[in-house]
Amino acid sequence: MLIPEKVYYEKEIVDYPLGRELLDRYSKQKAELIETENHNNIPELRQLPDSEFARMKKYLILGVRKTTRLIPNNRSADFIVPFTSSGCSAMCLYCYLVCTFFKNSYLRIFV
Repeated sequence: MLIPEKVYYEKEIVDYPLGRELLDRYSKQKAELIETENHNNIPELRQLPDSEFARMKKYLILGVRKTTRLIPNNRSADFIVPFTSSGCSAMCLYCYLVCTFFKNSYLRIFV
């Protein structure tokens, strides 16, 4: 189970029952709660050096998904589905995401 060190959240998540529940849960776990304008652009995280990759795995981003459209994808499927989360909290050595999305190593959940 992920017990995040920091939780970045969009203020709009409090308009959703799941958003309120998650904020309450993580505040009780003593996670540092940090409000952010946009779950897609958190300058504080984007400016971290690559050496902070492991620490960023302990961060959680809570946001509201703005779009639910299917995105065409010709690489591995016909479309990319708008998921309820993105990213991963694991540290698998073989994962291609480490090379591809190094700056976005945190887990993001949409409420």
